[in-house]
Amino acid sequence: MQTAATYFDGESSVPHQVELFYDDGNNDLLFLSSDYNNKRWRIEDVEMHKLDFCVEISNKAYPLELLKITNPDFIAFFIASLNQNGQLTIYQKLLHLGFKIHIAIPFLLIAIIAIGYFYIVPFVAEKSVAFIPVEFDDYLSNEFLIDYFADNKVDTLKTELLTEFGSKLDFRSRRPYTFVVVESDIINAFALPNAKIIVFTGLIDKMQTYEELAALLSHEAVHINNRHSVKMLARNLAGYIFISAMFSDVNGIMTIIAENAENLNALSYSRKFENEADSEGLQLMLNNHVNARGMLNLFQRIKSDEKALPSFLSTHPVTDERITQISKQINKSKFNSKQNKELKLIFYRLKSLN
Repeated sequence: MQTAATYFDGESSVPHQVELFYDDGNNDLLFLSSDYNNKRWRIEDVEMHKLDFCVEISNKAYPLELLKITNPDFIAFFIASLNQNGQLTIYQKLLHLGFKIHIAIPFLLIAIIAIGYFYIVPFVAEKSVAFIPVEFDDYLSNEFLIDYFADNKVDTLKTELLTEFGSKLDFRSRRPYTFVVVESDIINAFALPNAKIIVFTGLIDKMQTYEELAALLSHEAVHINNRHSVKMLARNLAGYIFISAMFSDVNGIMTIIAENAENLNALSYSRKFENEADSEGLQLMLNNHVNARGMLNLFQRIKSDEKALPSFLSTHPVTDERITQISKQINKSKFNSKQNKELKLIFYRLKSLN
């Protein structure tokens, strides 16, 4: 293939019009120079710079010499040859894409950034919790409790009974569990990372059976065992933690989480964490020979009384899908439940303290 080209010999500023041939068999560019000597440039020695209406070609062996081409057909053919020869940079390849591709690239980049921000960054932040020692969970919870118990009143008698109730259950944890009942009409409960479960009197009043209370405690126990609270704080602060995680700054991660400890009682767990708490909580109930339908009854009661349970639903959203999954797991499970007279008696004593 051939075309007219403008040649600059590097010795004068006078351009020379030449006939340029491309020998695709040998991958050479051929032309007569200004002194009418044959010039042969190997394609692996040339570099290309594309401008608005032309292409400039230089030779590594003759850095002062330059060819300028305006023929669009030759330019397209030459670029394809360079690409085939592996001589185009990523930047040059992008420059030669069509207009629609150029428009699409910014949207693609925005989409990649969005996916990274909403999925990859939170994932990295959550996984970074594995590097935080469990002792930090105690510190985090203590920071929260200093202010929390200054504003909320503990029901001592009900706390003693709830503690007795919880001591009869095996939560499959190496850490000792503690329980607190807070005097409040608010219908809610939450678990702290240091294995403390706080239940409001308003929620206890809603329950009808000891199996429901066992279901609640088992559900919250899984949140503790799997460190869901710390992981959710990490996900909520993902942007800050991601940077610390990239530099393996564990102290930085712990500082960021600790500064937001006041949000521990208002965390809304992800669907994944709630499903884990449901599934593993059911298994805890089965291990303790407590009728697992207590969890199904508890959630159905909550779901049917949504207007009366806004606090619980905001932190533990109960959906039809979760209820269906719980029901399926119960139907598939082979369990040997039996009436636990001790738990039943403690529950009735707890309910009678009104």
